[in-house]
Amino acid sequence: MLDLDTLLNYFINIIATNIGIANVVLFLKDQDGFTYKPSVIFSVNKEDFGKINLYEDSGIIEWLKANQTAFIRQAAERDMPVNLFSQLYAGLTQTKTEIIIPLF
Repeated sequence: MLDLDTLLNYFINIIATNIGIANVVLFLKDQDGFTYKPSVIFSVNKEDFGKINLYEDSGIIEWLKANQTAFIRQAAERDMPVNLFSQLYAGLTQTKTEIIIPLF
């Protein structure tokens, strides 16, 4: 029988392989109900992602909930007003995040 960690790692590996990206991080909501913490990290630079927490009231979480679609950095940077993109992407620049897929 698979445990949750094995299943999540399998899920992340499938995403990384099929999309062909080097960094995939699965953020899960913490017990406090407010913080999303990196739970599974598929990356060459795991330490870059391990320090990042996302919060319920952060711009990117609110945008993902409102839009119910993936956030693709290249499209967002091209199509959004500069100030909106900067607000949403703040805190993720050091990780060079390319795509954020909501699993709400």
